[in-house]
Amino acid sequence: MFMNGFRTPIEVPEEGIHALECLLDLGADGITAFCHAFTETGPTLVSAESRAALLQEAMSVAVETEDIERIISDVLHPLNTLRDHFDVSPSGLYSLLAFSLDRDQTARWTAERRNQWNGLKDVLIPFFGLETAAIERKAFDLLEQRPAWVQTLRIFSDERPVFDEAGERITASVLVNTLRVQYANGNSRRTAYLSLDPNDLDLLEVQIQRARRKNRLICQRNERNGIPTLMLSPDDGESQTEKRDEGETPQ
Repeated sequence: MFMNGFRTPIEVPEEGIHALECLLDLGADGITAFCHAFTETGPTLVSAESRAALLQEAMSVAVETEDIERIISDVLHPLNTLRDHFDVSPSGLYSLLAFSLDRDQTARWTAERRNQWNGLKDVLIPFFGLETAAIERKAFDLLEQRPAWVQTLRIFSDERPVFDEAGERITASVLVNTLRVQYANGNSRRTAYLSLDPNDLDLLEVQIQRARRKNRLICQRNERNGIPTLMLSPDDGESQTEKRDEGETPQ
């Protein structure tokens, strides 16, 4: 019986092979530096691209950002999910991959790569057991399991004219706002429109400030207890919450 009831090799996709080659090309010193930098800079909830930039800056060896990103996206994250799914140890995961790669029928995994793999066993096993990577994976899983996950927010300002009885003259104008919420629900993306009076904006602002104060208190308490607080941050300066454009009406 092969590890925890698992008898057959796993299929490693093409991008996984390329990412494993990038990992092996780091060599023993590079993989050790990767593990050290990953632990020192995390855990954090950012994109693989931003995570790669953090690691490149922290690593003591020269590595291309694209290679680091590929290792994170196509090796580290999926293998952490796999390790959790099959409940195997880091050494068990190493053996599972060796077992699977040795039986690959496409000749993508050459004898040279196999020798590299075997020679780097002592640094690959700690790589597969990175606690920081496991924390990040679990944190992302918790975020993805939320119902009605807001993707974008936008507030539109609009006016509704009031006409006279004959419908020939505007006698007044009613100012209204519309909050558009685009959110993910399972695999589908949905949109909700909520009408707001101008005074509702004041109420909303009060609730936002109150939530910010609560968040700060939680972060301060966690810091005192040595617990990192993980929050999604806008990547590459691109905010999830769009600013309101004056005079723009919802579609």
